[in-house]
Amino acid sequence: MHIKKKRCCLKSLSLLNSLGAIALIAGASLFAISGGAAADEAEIYRGDGYTSYSFQYRRWRVALLDEDTGEDIRRTCTAWTGKKGEPRLSISMSNGDVGPPHVYPQLKVSGNKILRKAQQGASYTLKIDANMPFLAVGNKENPAVTLPSNTPQTSGILAQMQAGYNLKVYADGTLMRRFSLLGFTKAYNKVMQGCGFSTQLP
Repeated sequence: MHIKKKRCCLKSLSLLNSLGAIALIAGASLFAISGGAAADEAEIYRGDGYTSYSFQYRRWRVALLDEDTGEDIRRTCTAWTGKKGEPRLSISMSNGDVGPPHVYPQLKVSGNKILRKAQQGASYTLKIDANMPFLAVGNKENPAVTLPSNTPQTSGILAQMQAGYNLKVYADGTLMRRFSLLGFTKAYNKVMQGCGFSTQLP
C-alpha cells in the first residue's frame, strides 16, 4: 500500500514537471513572437500597394504607412490625438525627409473650428501647461495651424510636450482647444524610430 502511494506521488510529480516544461516552452515562444513584454502590438492593414501598421499609446495613435512607389518603399510615420470629426493635433515624418538635428516633425493642428479661424487670419499660440506660449502660423491656403519644422522652437515645444500634460491652442487670445499629451512621448519615439531618425531632443 505504501509502495502504491509512493508511485502515485511520483507519477503526479512527473506530470506537474511535464506541464511546467510545456508552460515554460509556450511562454518562451510567446515572448519571442511578441518581442518581449514591452513589445508593441500593431494592427496591420494591407491594401493595393500599401501596408499600414497602427499603434495606440494612451491618448495618441501612430500609423506607419509603407507605400510601393514602383522604385522603392516610401514610409510615412504619423502620430495624432483627437477623435474623428474633431480637431486633431499631429506630427508627421517620412523616411525620405531630412531629420534631426536639422529638421524636426512639423506640429499641425487641424479641424473645422480651427480652419475657419485660420482662414480669417487669426493669430495663434500654442501653450504647454503653464509654460511660455509658442507662436504658431495659420495657413489660409491649406487651412491649418502649424509650427515650422526647422526652427529652434520646434525642438523646444516637442521637449515640453514630452514632459507636459496638455497642449492648449489659442486664437487671438481665446482658448480654442485643449489636447491631452498622455502617451505622446511613446508616440513621438515610434514615429522617429519608424522612419529611421533619432528620438533625442536638444
